[in-house]
Amino acid sequence: MLRSLAVACLFAGLGWSCTPQERPATSPDAGQEPTPEQAKALQSALHLAHLNAEKPAVCADCHRIEGAKVLSKTQRCLGCHEKSASAVHRAAASDDAKECLTCHDFLATTAAPWGCLRCHTAEGQQTRGAPAQDWASKAPLITVHAAEACKACHTPHGESAVRPGDCAGCHESSFTAHNSALKGPAQCIECHVGHRTKEDAAERCQGCHEAQKLRLPGHTRCVSCHEPHGAGSGVRPCESCHQVGHAREVLSATQPGTCKDCHDAHQNIHLGGGTVRSAPCSSCHLQAASDTAFHGRRVACASCHAPGKIRTPVPPEDLCVRCHALSAAPSVLDPVHVKTVKGHERCTTCHLQAHDPALRPPACAKCHPTEHTSAPRGHDVCADCHQTHDGALKKTCVECHAQQGLGPHSEPARACADCHRAHGPKGPAAPQPCTKCHAPPLPSLHMIPKHGVCADCHRFHDQATAFDRASCVGACHEPQRTHEPGAQTCHGCHPFTSGGGGR
Repeated sequence: MLRSLAVACLFAGLGWSCTPQERPATSPDAGQEPTPEQAKALQSALHLAHLNAEKPAVCADCHRIEGAKVLSKTQRCLGCHEKSASAVHRAAASDDAKECLTCHDFLATTAAPWGCLRCHTAEGQQTRGAPAQDWASKAPLITVHAAEACKACHTPHGESAVRPGDCAGCHESSFTAHNSALKGPAQCIECHVGHRTKEDAAERCQGCHEAQKLRLPGHTRCVSCHEPHGAGSGVRPCESCHQVGHAREVLSATQPGTCKDCHDAHQNIHLGGGTVRSAPCSSCHLQAASDTAFHGRRVACASCHAPGKIRTPVPPEDLCVRCHALSAAPSVLDPVHVKTVKGHERCTTCHLQAHDPALRPPACAKCHPTEHTSAPRGHDVCADCHQTHDGALKKTCVECHAQQGLGPHSEPARACADCHRAHGPKGPAAPQPCTKCHAPPLPSLHMIPKHGVCADCHRFHDQATAFDRASCVGACHEPQRTHEPGAQTCHGCHPFTSGGGGR
């Protein structure tokens, strides 16, 4: 009986109604048995469920080829299943997706409507042969939770498209105190979209926390510092990333401070960044009256101290030369520009206090002991003659020894250092003899043995040499006092040079 009814219905689907009196007399299929494909379709799970229901369906309920206006497949289904309207697919962009038969297949051998992956995975979309870009809006891809049963969270029929499952049932360790006003699954889906990755949730923070938008360089993601799951405050300590320089020293000090005393992660206030800090350095470093109290009373702390080198005991030399080298860029602070000689490159050798560079530099003798012990009296203050940084002479010898600079040996005719030295180790240890430059035999009367002591007649640093008559007859030649008393000099007749009449 059932099979006869099914065959009749199938024939109705081919153009015949279920009652003999309505069968077209001219139908070429009149009185024929269904084909094997038609018979197989009638034995499918959904066909049998409709034919064997408490109130069996009539073929014409769904199949209508001619006569009254043809209804859509969805309209035919909802005529009997009014309460099963789909909230999930009702808003879908694809008209095909709104059809009940998208999930309920009357030709399948089993009734398995939960075939979501046929449309909501990249593989399923490719199988259906639709262009990938078209499916992006029609069927959002399932990534996370793809292995879970869709019906655990989704209600396919009814007004509500999603019935959140018990997230904590699987994610027990992901308890969160975030937004404690929400409880249960509602708390989770505030940040998480069911089939999106956790990275997607991490990018959603600013949807609620726009005022806390990250602006500090290096702090690009909220979850880098904020732990979204957990019962505590959920903020990672700064020292978990910042283990050098000021962070290490301040956080491990006897009276430790905290990073947030000076830094606000949500504002660009990083030291050295050229922007305002939330707290001045001097608020903790009480030995400073202000942030410009040290180093010339004009230089701000951040000009020398980088975040990772706040308490560097000996600043690197390239730090000093940034401002003080001759090649340094002009500065509003007008620093002293210096050129250093070899051995003076390291500023901190002499400038022991970076905060007050002029305070008690060590004596030059610390590095130059030989020069210090060999300097004659009056030459023991190095800076009187030498430029401090490059060692160059500030002035010549005659600027102090003016009288000694008037004679024939004055600079630049003769360099003082040829005979004298200001200090060791270079230069002559004692004044040099005249024969170093005036090697014998000397001409004329110089060859007389009694004339062998140069200093008897020559005054080395005087403007004139002792060649007047009084010098000759007064010291050595007393008997010749009355000889040619009218002569002004002796060497007019008694020459000391080969040319005669001269010295």
